[in-house]
Amino acid sequence: MRTSKDIYYISDGTGILVNNLGNALICQFPEINFNEERFPFIRTVATAKKIMEYILKRSDGHRPFIFSTIINAEIIAVFNVPEVEFFDAYVFFLERLENRLNAKALWAPGASRKVTDVDIDRRVEAIHYCLEHDDGTKTSEYDMADAIIIGVSRAGKPISSFPNTICRMAYSAT
Repeated sequence: MRTSKDIYYISDGTGILVNNLGNALICQFPEINFNEERFPFIRTVATAKKIMEYILKRSDGHRPFIFSTIINAEIIAVFNVPEVEFFDAYVFFLERLENRLNAKALWAPGASRKVTDVDIDRRVEAIHYCLEHDDGTKTSEYDMADAIIIGVSRAGKPISSFPNTICRMAYSAT
């Protein structure tokens, strides 16, 4: 048994999903040292070919693992070759989900991060509310706030305190 293995995470997006999936799986094998690299935003066949050339050269014939969340079939074909062990998360899960749900998946890259006009409008509205109510102004409208953050003025109480939430906030100086 080898004590080390090269693993490459490839994605047409940020690569965070495939990286997290791969790490969740390989942590089950603590006796093996994994050499990991992530290649995000692979959106052309030309880029895929360059990366595949790098992977094959670096792995020196030891059949590296490639974990993928790429949707484009032409790009997948570049990586799904006999010289590597290819793990395609989307094909594995989406095909099974399509069968179980009796529905067709979008098969669109970045679908989970797609921002609609409604989302943008809500964000802009929340930012305007924050600016209008900064440092204790318009306290009569605080009842409209989803959260009120209290802290020393200029201490930095950003909206990013609530990274997964679009909300109106009233900032107040103490």
